[in-house]
Amino acid sequence: MLWFACKKCGKVIGRPDSSAGALVFCDCGHGSRVPWESTATAPKVEPLAQAQTLDPIRFDPVREPTPAPSMERRPRNAPIDANSCFNHTTLDKTGVCMACALSFCARCLTTFQNQLLCTACKNYQTRILQRRPESSKLALVSFLLALAAGPIMITLVAMTRSRSSTNFLLLALLPPLFALAAGVMAMRWINRDSRRAGQHLAVSGISLGAVVGVMTTLMLLYGQKLWA
Repeated sequence: MLWFACKKCGKVIGRPDSSAGALVFCDCGHGSRVPWESTATAPKVEPLAQAQTLDPIRFDPVREPTPAPSMERRPRNAPIDANSCFNHTTLDKTGVCMACALSFCARCLTTFQNQLLCTACKNYQTRILQRRPESSKLALVSFLLALAAGPIMITLVAMTRSRSSTNFLLLALLPPLFALAAGVMAMRWINRDSRRAGQHLAVSGISLGAVVGVMTTLMLLYGQKLWA
């Protein structure tokens, strides 16, 4: 090992014997040639500090969990006891389900929509709320009939030119009358249950059918005078 000092900062640098004559750079940026023989004393190597001994890690002994209370499931054909849980025969009842009127423990009861329900009744109520609202088919029929009544009336208006064909215009009153009847029946069916839909179609069918019916009646009464 060849040792030499930097001419600028004086730092002792060491290089292998095979690198004699090579140009090396010190940390200060000054370049020096590695001599063929050592020109400086090798620096003293400080002994490594004694490793600090650590105490072994100790863990608390594992404690066995407290056994849970017995929750034996009720046999399928076992008699129903009003003082015990319907699902767990070994547990006393905490309350009564407001839907099925059966006794249950605290783990089997839950509060849903301000009602104390068991798990099965709660799931059933949730599925009912997730259903799509039932729409009235009569409301759709009323709206379609009212739409068709307008073109039918316009088609039969031309028949009012002849007195003998005026009676054919009475046929134009049938679609709006059927639309009014279907709309009224649909409104009664919808009002029986708040979860039913189609009220806007029924109202549209009644309104449009009434307008077309009035216009058709006017054409029956005054059609001949308009064409005179």
